[in-house]
Amino acid sequence: MSNSMISLCYLQIIPPAEHLVLGIMPDLVRLSVGVEDVDYLIADVEQALSWTINGWNSASTGVASGDSE
Repeated sequence: MSNSMISLCYLQIIPPAEHLVLGIMPDLVRLSVGVEDVDYLIADVEQALSWTINGWNSASTGVASGDSE
């Protein structure tokens, strides 16, 4: 599903039941990336997933902190 930022903001003000009618499920994850180096983007996603799974203080900083593989 591809939407403009304007339509995504609109989705925040409609009732959750209407989201389902539109096919927007509760587990939808919206990922917006820029023109950063791919290694930084991957590190940011890995860090966010680690925080989600293990808690805020357990995520490693990896490439985002300047550590290279």
